[in-house]
Amino acid sequence: MYLLNNLKFNERIARTLGDVQYPKGWFLNAIHRDAVGVVEVPDPVLPDPELYTYVENADGSLTVTERTAEDIAERQANALANFQAGIVYQTQERLDTFARTRGYDNILSACTYATGGVPKFAAEGQYAVAARDNTWAALYTLLADVQAGTTPMPAGFADIEPLLPVLAWPN
Repeated sequence: MYLLNNLKFNERIARTLGDVQYPKGWFLNAIHRDAVGVVEVPDPVLPDPELYTYVENADGSLTVTERTAEDIAERQANALANFQAGIVYQTQERLDTFARTRGYDNILSACTYATGGVPKFAAEGQYAVAARDNTWAALYTLLADVQAGTTPMPAGFADIEPLLPVLAWPN
């Protein structure tokens, strides 16, 4: 970070200092910065955004405010809700992709054949219903365990997918 007269200085933009106009990028050269008194200082250490908010001041320093316990709890709840929504979406995609391997539009389409009159499609539809039900039951049990704190928070769907029922059409 650069400062000129104790104010943050962007070396990449065009600017006028006194009566002199400098083109964009002029101050990328250290000799030009030195000539007008621009000094380089370390960037401020940014606080943990989960625990603090901050505003950058004109001199490059930060005004830091600690988050309230309520704010932290709300942010964690929102993060968990967003994480769960993503996991639910990926689980639905997994089921729909599986159904497409037999030519169905999605898992819902496959399930509608469960009571059909063609034995092959009826068997596939019944399997799709069971696969869908078992998958969602397993996922929501896992998510409830995570929320209860009895199971650690997975990093992503890759950690969850092996815990879901195997999707394989019966022969």
